Amino acid sequence: MVVVPTPSAKARANRDDLPQVSQLSLIYSLLPASQAVALGTGAMLVIGLSSVIKTEAAVGWFTALLLVSLGRTYLGVLFRRASSPANGVSVWRTYFTIGAVASGLVWGSTALLLYAPESILHQVFLAFVLGGMVIGAVAALTPLFLAFVLFATCVLLPMIVRYLATGDYIHNIMATMGALFLLAMVVIGKQIHGTITESLNLRFDRATTERRLMMEHAVTRVLADAENLDEVVPTIIETICRNMGWHYGALYRHHPDEGIFRCEDTWGIDADPIREFIASVSRRTVAVADGGQGIVRRTFALGKPVWISDIAKDDTLRRKALVIKAGLHGAFAFPLSAGKQVLGILEFFHADVLEPDAMLLETADSIGSQIGQYIVRRKAEAEKHLAMHDALTGLPSRLLFMERLEHAVVQAHRHGRRLAVMFIDLDRFKSVNDTLGHEAGDKLLREMARRLKIRLREGDTVARIGGDEFVMLLEEIATTEDALLIGETLIPELGRPYPVSGQEVTVTASVGVSTYPADGLDANTLVRHADAAMYAAKAKGRNACESYSHRLRPVNHGLFTA
Repeated sequence: MVVVPTPSAKARANRDDLPQVSQLSLIYSLLPASQAVALGTGAMLVIGLSSVIKTEAAVGWFTALLLVSLGRTYLGVLFRRASSPANGVSVWRTYFTIGAVASGLVWGSTALLLYAPESILHQVFLAFVLGGMVIGAVAALTPLFLAFVLFATCVLLPMIVRYLATGDYIHNIMATMGALFLLAMVVIGKQIHGTITESLNLRFDRATTERRLMMEHAVTRVLADAENLDEVVPTIIETICRNMGWHYGALYRHHPDEGIFRCEDTWGIDADPIREFIASVSRRTVAVADGGQGIVRRTFALGKPVWISDIAKDDTLRRKALVIKAGLHGAFAFPLSAGKQVLGILEFFHADVLEPDAMLLETADSIGSQIGQYIVRRKAEAEKHLAMHDALTGLPSRLLFMERLEHAVVQAHRHGRRLAVMFIDLDRFKSVNDTLGHEAGDKLLREMARRLKIRLREGDTVARIGGDEFVMLLEEIATTEDALLIGETLIPELGRPYPVSGQEVTVTASVGVSTYPADGLDANTLVRHADAAMYAAKAKGRNACESYSHRLRPVNHGLFTA
């Protein structure tokens, strides 16, 4: 059975069932105590009437009461042991009602077996006990109103008939009073039933809201704490499974360029059948346009949650045999969406046959949008990070460096501070690529980037602008000499040997320095002048650090012009 509930349909799907489960839990929880009271009351009744009734009748009646009470108590034990009472609400209601009728018939049979025709006093005593049993049943049975009505009728109606059959004035009055009492109990029971039902519905609504908020909060916390998308989805799958009691979950990520969904993340309980199922579906692909009607395709086509109560009765699922072999039956799936775009499908399976859960479907819809928006946001952040950082070294790119430098120039101007720009070029780096290969050259560049980063002060920036060239932004520099001193400490650090491809490689560096405001008042000028100073260092024999002089002619590579 496949259900794609609208909001109103979802509300109907579970609003009745779950409060009814609560009703059943309430009345079944009262069974042991109520049956103990019934046996005690029955014993007192037999003792009170022992002088005017036959012993055989009393023993037979009490034996019947004992058997019914024990049977109903055992029924309560079975209910508590049931793994999923929600899947058999009508059955458990029927069992309870039958038990209530059986108990009512036993008590009603007192009009036949324990009636004392010669003693009006004992008749009144019997009527008092029966009335007390009905009053007591108001608390124990009214959550299930039909059971209460049948019980009260079975208890009182035989006595009312017996009174009417007697035919004298006093017994007619007693019969009338009994009928009015029964009617009053039915009316009162109806009101109490309504109050209990309303209370259970309110409790259900509150619990539903709390569960939804807890689930959404758990997912929000996972999204907030996660550093990357790859660790988010498996954690969310496990969180939903553990919080909601599902046995297996998986993500099918959408690859629109290939026209497929691919199973890329799974989680399941620690059981051999589930592990075998995960192994059989891992990396499974679902072609969007192949005409299938499985749960993944249907969820994608509809763009909303889909529920299957029992896989065994759904012939459209191609994995049906695998699912059943794993001992799974109930299933639901929901899309991870951003606007109208479906980015993936999360599916979940349960070992039981399950009717649609309105709360879970509503929560899934919300979570699907939340995760979808997170995926889009992280993808945009990743693209921005890629544009702003060098793929090889992870350092800021030219674009990000210039943004920071422009901001630093504005701050320096506002607060009357100085800053410096360093242009660093690795000497004869090309020979490393030519002799050892580009892979060795890449390793060396990553090592040089690491060494530059560990020499950074807090708040400073180092970037790779291409090839073997790096730039550094040093904020809050007191003098040009301070900047030169920093540059001179970098040269021996960069010149330390580094093992590459089985041999130690040593490269030197030429460093040029320009300062604000002495050597330039804008970002591009400062970089060009630092570049010119670097070439001056190379001209002096490399492996040196030089500051900019106005006698130097800037070299325009076109890297930093607008």
